[in-house]
Amino acid sequence: MKIRLYEQRSMLECLEATMDFLRANRRVWWRTALLLFLPVALAMALTTFATIDDDRINHNIFFWFENMVENLDRHATLLVVAIYVGVWMVITQVYALLLANEAEEKGVSRLTLIQMRPWLLRTAKHSWSIPIILFIMASMAVVVANPLLTILLAVLAVPMALLPSLWLMEGKRWLTALKKTVKMGFSTWFPLAFNIALVSLLGMYVFVFLWLPTGLLSLLQEIFSYRQVSELEEHFVYALGFVFTTAAFFGFHIVASMVVLVCAFEYGSVSEEEDATSLEEEVAHFEDL
Repeated sequence: MKIRLYEQRSMLECLEATMDFLRANRRVWWRTALLLFLPVALAMALTTFATIDDDRINHNIFFWFENMVENLDRHATLLVVAIYVGVWMVITQVYALLLANEAEEKGVSRLTLIQMRPWLLRTAKHSWSIPIILFIMASMAVVVANPLLTILLAVLAVPMALLPSLWLMEGKRWLTALKKTVKMGFSTWFPLAFNIALVSLLGMYVFVFLWLPTGLLSLLQEIFSYRQVSELEEHFVYALGFVFTTAAFFGFHIVASMVVLVCAFEYGSVSEEEDATSLEEEVAHFEDL
């Protein structure tokens, strides 16, 4: 079943369309997620575990969390790069699927990774600069000391969620895309903010659930820290913690993908309402025939 992007929908219908799209295309969605998100999750887990203090490992295998915070200046660059690539890959996955879905008559549900490859490469090529714009805005919100200006930037951040759609789906130039993003984003500000918050909240529970094994493992290590453990046991617990941490970071990217997708369906709804995009596509298709 092909889920069309350009269709007028209510706030809850956009959320429903997001879930329908994921169900209809679950195979290709999970395959592209594994291809794009798993390497990033591994890199983020490695970056996190790079902060482990070997002198303290016998006391607490997961002392890495405190140590990571204390030594963030040593690993901040690696972490920022990993986050940037992660955001880039999330945008690439979602919009490659949407572009292919709009182009393919029967949708993307039966496409293989090989068939998705041109769409992924094309989207990655055109989307690499989007995370930079988002990072600049996020940095400004953090650095700015004025509370009113911070609130203003936070309000502006909601419409900016539509920027990838206008940039990638419509092929707008940056200045044109930014202008239309602000205009279109504020016209649907509340539904967009509501769906972002709702999906993020649901995703937070998923992330916490995936993070629980790491926390439990850390707690057990603290409880039994008085007992002398063998080197094999140490390495086993370390490896297990690394696997759980990777799974948690992978889950974080899955949640981010869902947030970006619901933003895309909000864009499709408001674009259809204001510009009758689907009608324009049908006319263009008729002219091609």
